[in-house]
Amino acid sequence: IQDDIFKWNTAECLKEGQILMPEPLRANGYATHLIGKWHLGYARWDCMPCMRGFDTAYGYTQACINWLDHKMATDYRDFYSCSFTQEDGLSVSTLPGTNGVYSMKLYGERAEQILDAHDPTQPI
Repeated sequence: IQDDIFKWNTAECLKEGQILMPEPLRANGYATHLIGKWHLGYARWDCMPCMRGFDTAYGYTQACINWLDHKMATDYRDFYSCSFTQEDGLSVSTLPGTNGVYSMKLYGERAEQILDAHDPTQPI
């Protein structure tokens, strides 16, 4: 696919022609969710995980963030959630109220929310 990471503040992201596993899964009726690190670029909205096959994503887009204030060394706060539906399109939040909460605790809570809200008749 590539031989290096996408650096912060770059105009690059994973090429659209590269098919990621959640894309055919979602196309075949699976629920798809990402929790954690998305390190495949964020230069445009169509680079984000919710536009690359994930129904929802929760986490950060770059390396080296602080797990409590969710900021990079540049003081840029890199913590978000997104969702995508055909009816509503893309929705993005910067997750206010999460400062000072350990990332792994937030990830666990998000996983529980996904599983609690999941329709058991749909594959995940």
